Amino acid sequence: PVDPEPELPEESSIDWLSIGIMGGGAAIAIAGLGVDLGSQGLIDDHKKYSSDISTGSNEERRTKVAELEDDISTRKLVSIVLYGVGGAALATGVVLFVLRSGSEQEEQASYDLLPVVDAEGAGLRFNLRF
Repeated sequence: PVDPEPELPEESSIDWLSIGIMGGGAAIAIAGLGVDLGSQGLIDDHKKYSSDISTGSNEERRTKVAELEDDISTRKLVSIVLYGVGGAALATGVVLFVLRSGSEQEEQASYDLLPVVDAEGAGLRFNLRF
């Protein structure tokens, strides 16, 4: 009897979902860096209005300093959120990429993205099995 030829493993396809999540996370983190660096002008203005008496009357300076403090705190919050969401997406993409590329069998680690529609709205459900 002739032994059948052993089956060659199929070449793994590129995991575009993981790469997309990593790329999106990196883009969001870079956007956070842009917001963070872009707020430097507000900090400089805050220093100018809080220390330079030639910028106007005391009431005008207090008003301007209060507005700048609100803008600075808002931008600081936005940049922290963007860093957090970007970092989480980057980490999730790396974990998915490692799980998918490191698995020998398809049953070990798999995921699917399913549309969900109910009375409250529509969305996507992400299932990860490993």
